[in-house]
Amino acid sequence: MKFRPAILLLIFFLTPAYILAQNPANADLQRTSEQISDEELKQYLLATFMAQSIYNDDNVRMADTLKHHGLGVDVYNRILNSMKMGESQQEIDASESDIRKFRNVSPTINDMQESMEQKIVSAIESNGIDLERFDEIFELIQQVPALKMRVEALMAEMEEWNN
Repeated sequence: MKFRPAILLLIFFLTPAYILAQNPANADLQRTSEQISDEELKQYLLATFMAQSIYNDDNVRMADTLKHHGLGVDVYNRILNSMKMGESQQEIDASESDIRKFRNVSPTINDMQESMEQKIVSAIESNGIDLERFDEIFELIQQVPALKMRVEALMAEMEEWNN
């Protein structure tokens, strides 16, 4: 899934609606968002809830796996980020023991992450929405205040059904 940088979201939320409405591209976004039915938004929301549940459960399992290997999530992430930045083993802010544990558990964590991604895609698609359309709706929700309000209203409605 693609997520926009937070600064772009902040700009959208702080930009007055009348300025957004004056831009022809924004009018196209508005029209496109109006073509999304409530039924499709409900599919999107159910897919989002399922994906979030999978993400949360699998992250707990990954944290437990790291703990079982004697490595904390913060240490694992620090070593991973250092390696992604091309730092040598001597430059990484971690003990040799932690780096060895990192190397031992990384293949397992990578497999768990790949499995999580596959489960999330399956969950999204099992709700009758393909990944590309899911991403499009996500982007539109971020960019069109009226669509965001519709989503919030549907979420409230769905919460009432669950109570």
